[in-house]
Amino acid sequence: YGSMDEVLVTGYEWPFVNWVDRLGSEGSADIRKAQGKLPWRIDWAARWGIHGITCEPAGKDHGASGGSYDTGIPISRLLGGEPPDKMTYEWIQLKGMGPMSSSSGVTIGPMEALDLVPPEILRYIIARSKTGRHIEFDTGSSLFKTADEFERLVANPPKKTPGMSKRQEIAMETQLGSLRMSKLSRDHDLSESIGGVSFSHLSMLAQIKSLDDDVWDSLRRSEHISGKPSAALVGRLSRMRSWISSEHFPEESRLEIGSNIPDYVIEEMSFGAKEFFSKLIGSLTDNDWEEDVISSCIREAANSAEINLREAYSSLYWALIGKGEGPKASAIIAEMKKEDFLVLIDIGE
Repeated sequence: YGSMDEVLVTGYEWPFVNWVDRLGSEGSADIRKAQGKLPWRIDWAARWGIHGITCEPAGKDHGASGGSYDTGIPISRLLGGEPPDKMTYEWIQLKGMGPMSSSSGVTIGPMEALDLVPPEILRYIIARSKTGRHIEFDTGSSLFKTADEFERLVANPPKKTPGMSKRQEIAMETQLGSLRMSKLSRDHDLSESIGGVSFSHLSMLAQIKSLDDDVWDSLRRSEHISGKPSAALVGRLSRMRSWISSEHFPEESRLEIGSNIPDYVIEEMSFGAKEFFSKLIGSLTDNDWEEDVISSCIREAANSAEINLREAYSSLYWALIGKGEGPKASAIIAEMKKEDFLVLIDIGE
């Protein structure tokens, strides 16, 4: 047991701590009501010794000269502990919204972020940042770029090569260190977390497939997975759906496949684009409904209609999702029923 201010703790039985003071008065404190709780500056310093903390990362406000870390040093020693090494880091900021802070009213906190983003990617965002600079957390379109960067590093981690400069070696070690810090445990396999499905592809499927089982069926057909999905992949899909349904998902990445092409889109289409649709219908009608086959048919139809691929794909995106660009068109088309797509782009003469 221990004592503070000549109060001796004599016993504990949830939720009460029993005590006696120097005059012999006895009582109990209900820990559910924070009775007898130390002020947080003292509590923080007390925990250093209780838990044997050797290094304490803290935000720049706590690490500033005369801040809570500095005031904790003599308190820790007074309580018989040894203050840990100091590691000060910058704040995490939401892009365009300032520091993540409950007191400032910023509308997303760490736990909500974990509901939207796989923990490995969230750890990677923090690990790749320099400690002296603020971390900018973007829950919008940049999250796709960050996820792609993370997945490329997991698939092809950098390796030392002959003739590598010192600067290149430092960059390599920094990337490898970021990957190590992204792991949830020492023996965590990051490739298993990805589950063979890219972040962007999962986003597309989660938007055009309302049922999880339909997503798994699609991934089995495309041979991204075999059998049942892993627990990690199930968790990724759940977070993806939460992100898509939140205010943080970028509007430019939202997908909604229409049942017909708006008249204004048809009116703006060139003769070549309309001819491309006609050629594509004929090509797809007699071919297998697979992504690589669909991609080949798109190229052949564009060549036959004598339009460039840029115009061909732009026409497809306007027909499918009502905007000029989007995820891989052949992947979206492959997830549709063949007859539905053929009816969609059949605009006649």
